[in-house]
Amino acid sequence: MHDALLMLRDCASSYVEVNATTGESYGFHKALTRYHETFGAGKSISFALKNQEITVTQNTAVVRASYSKTSDQFEQQGFQGWTGQGLWLLARTGDRWETVAFSWNEQRKE
Repeated sequence: MHDALLMLRDCASSYVEVNATTGESYGFHKALTRYHETFGAGKSISFALKNQEITVTQNTAVVRASYSKTSDQFEQQGFQGWTGQGLWLLARTGDRWETVAFSWNEQRKE
């Protein structure tokens, strides 16, 4: 991944993120700003999902997964990356699925 706009393009305007590690929560605009800083010019991050558990109902879906994030920029800062667990809530409006909320906790991988 190298573009925050691509990562958040399928989010609802009411999107909320919750950092379960710190307890901080914020809306779409702050999330976009945070990701934009992470994905500055020439930066990219590999994001791999593992152990996905997906529950779909008629108009909602819940995705739970473990993940890892790696990047040259992390290695330059002296660590390998991040490992974590995420929970995504999606809602369907018509034929379009949107991410409504994302909560995660993660640990730095030395």
